[in-house]
Amino acid sequence: MQKKKVWVLVALAIVGCLLLFYSPKIKNLFSHEATTNKSEPQNFNFNIPINVADDKLFLSVFIEKIFKPVQDPSSFTSGRTLIEFIPQAEDSSNWSEIITLKPHLGIGAKAAQILNSIIEGMKPATKALKILEQQNKAHEGYQDGFRLLTYEHNGSKEILYLYTASGPYDAVTFQYAIRIKKGASIADLSKKLKDFVEKNVKVAKKDVQ
Repeated sequence: MQKKKVWVLVALAIVGCLLLFYSPKIKNLFSHEATTNKSEPQNFNFNIPINVADDKLFLSVFIEKIFKPVQDPSSFTSGRTLIEFIPQAEDSSNWSEIITLKPHLGIGAKAAQILNSIIEGMKPATKALKILEQQNKAHEGYQDGFRLLTYEHNGSKEILYLYTASGPYDAVTFQYAIRIKKGASIADLSKKLKDFVEKNVKVAKKDVQ
């Protein structure tokens, strides 16, 4: 788990510094909602700013209660650099699937640049990295893109869906990784990842005060 996070830390080192000094007003625009009592498994909905100044756009991410947060969600909405989710019955040192949300506040980079930087950061810690699918798109008020890739890490094979949405200054990356079990179909896993993103990850306009 520690080695896997090396590329995350490299990609976010500069972003982490920016978060420490970035406008508190922007930090306060982070929000998350829990749908059940804290003592029970919860659904989470996150709204993370990507273009607040011009179009009031946020990346809205819904995490179903089959997953649990590794870090405290309230620390993420206060400006933490990332938050991870794993299946309820698993722990952070031995997961089969992991979802990560990473804000890039104030970085001023396009979605494609961020995605490519993350992948470059992964290469030293992985083997046989292969991009299966990729796409970049320009929309009114924001850009987005995704990379679907497979690789080997510490003897296990994984498939990863990376999605980034970016505005003029802020951006967010959503990533969902699954460890590939023996005999598993790459096509089936790819469909699972795509279906999750289509259902639960959306750019939306949100009123801000």
